[in-house]
Amino acid sequence: MANQTKQSTSPQIDMDDVAEWVGLHYGRNFDHESSAKRQEWVERYAQAHGLAQGPVFVVFSPAEHEADGKGFWSNDDGWTDLEHAQRYDSNEDHLLLGQVFVTTSDAQAIEDGELQQSARFGGAYSISDDDLCASCGHCNYNPGDMSTCAKNWPSYENRDGYIRICVDYSRN
Repeated sequence: MANQTKQSTSPQIDMDDVAEWVGLHYGRNFDHESSAKRQEWVERYAQAHGLAQGPVFVVFSPAEHEADGKGFWSNDDGWTDLEHAQRYDSNEDHLLLGQVFVTTSDAQAIEDGELQQSARFGGAYSISDDDLCASCGHCNYNPGDMSTCAKNWPSYENRDGYIRICVDYSRN
């Protein structure tokens, strides 16, 4: 029987498929990754393959987070920690508010220090076709070559350099 998992935000996903995808696209051994990193790969796989079903989002403010570590919005308490943040089933209805919505898994990665504010500023960088930037209207994406960002890369990236959150993201 295939190695499968049931996740609250996605249907059953075959872990062997995820491992193969990670190996082929990223040259990484899925089985040797930490449990947090494997969860991130599963979520990325689900998003890339249209399998994600209603991830939970929170509003994030980089400025508030930098000021006092309370960068998540609560309708009751204002800016607070992730535990007390307001959850949203979908970010689509809230995009017009001009807020930065992040998945709770990305928010947890920020709190855990696994996602850091990008040191990129201006200039051109090589980005992957499944990097968040590749689908952003501010990115002059050049597959296989260097790409630029009209907003100077206002982002958070993981330790591997993949951008997971962009505060000025604009879908193409």
